Amino acid sequence: MTAAPRKKVVVLGGGAGALTTAYYLSRTPELREQYEVTVYQVGWRLGGKGASGRGPNGRIEEHGLHVFWGFYENAFRLMRECYREMNRPATMPLATFEQAFLPRDLMALQELVQGTWHRWVIPFPSNARSPGESDSIDSVQEILEALFQTLRELFDRTQGLLVRTAAQGPGHEALGVLKTVLSESLERGADLLKFVREIVREGQALLEQAQAHLLVLRVEVDVEARAVPDDLFLRTLRSFLRWLWSRFTPLLESNFLLFQLCVGLDFLVANLVGILSDQVFAKGFNAIEELDYREWLAKHGASELTLRSALSRAIYDAAMSMVDGDPDRQSIGAGSALRALLRIGLTYQGHIAYEFAASMGDVVFVPLYEACRKNGVRFEFFHRVE
Repeated sequence: MTAAPRKKVVVLGGGAGALTTAYYLSRTPELREQYEVTVYQVGWRLGGKGASGRGPNGRIEEHGLHVFWGFYENAFRLMRECYREMNRPATMPLATFEQAFLPRDLMALQELVQGTWHRWVIPFPSNARSPGESDSIDSVQEILEALFQTLRELFDRTQGLLVRTAAQGPGHEALGVLKTVLSESLERGADLLKFVREIVREGQALLEQAQAHLLVLRVEVDVEARAVPDDLFLRTLRSFLRWLWSRFTPLLESNFLLFQLCVGLDFLVANLVGILSDQVFAKGFNAIEELDYREWLAKHGASELTLRSALSRAIYDAAMSMVDGDPDRQSIGAGSALRALLRIGLTYQGHIAYEFAASMGDVVFVPLYEACRKNGVRFEFFHRVE
């Protein structure tokens, strides 16, 4: 009996989607018996937007991305397979997946406060997951608890900063700012330190209440079943926001670390309140997509300072979400922004990001090309389909 002829598949273009398609249509012997795959590429450089080359002195020239976010499970799984397929000698550059993708745990933003630019460096703890080899999706409860744990850690840092600042005595600049919001009776550093500890305890108590309510929610509330979130929990979080800004607003312009911590707390709480209040995990992210992300944050209590901050701006810049490219007309749906931020910040595998050790062509598209060629995919360069 004669074998059935292979189906001819033509892939137009050599971008990431095209090469991924070609690879997965030729990945196994069974697939190679079914399909004859040919890629047609205008010019000689594969990669589409991620194409790269070398200048006269060997310097990398490219436009494409320079990192993969740590939650790119599909991309990492594909890359691991391609590097195994290439099986490069250990003496070659970029011989392994680990040599090509370098883990990074810090993100840096720039913040303009009172006419001065400050660098906002955010550390993200690594975890034991392996990119492209671990289970991907966290449960709703795990995401909520991760958000709340980050909130608690930020508050603990704020608490330590305030107490240390007050303990340094009345000559300290930040202490002088603190004293402007106190009564005339608080003249001595010891009194101020006692006062600061008292207001910190207020915030600590509010967060402890909220955490207790979250533990109750874990037992009694099925978020996936579209249960209504606990109103007491939401009220407690909103009370924390009001407390935060009533206490610390006068201090922020002269103390950037305190600015970071308070804006960070406000940003996290507004997102958490919004997720629970709008039942985002039950109704889906599209349920809030009609609102711009900043509108949605404001709806759930974020301060104007937070809305103007680098934290709120980062997702617009990262996604290049600007009307006609105008940086003063940023626009992104709340559902899209929130989904991206949760995936980036809370579901990464190993590290929040992985930097390419060379160009995107070297790290991503050469392995894809080599793996496809090994699987029998044909490439026709300098071809255009009219």
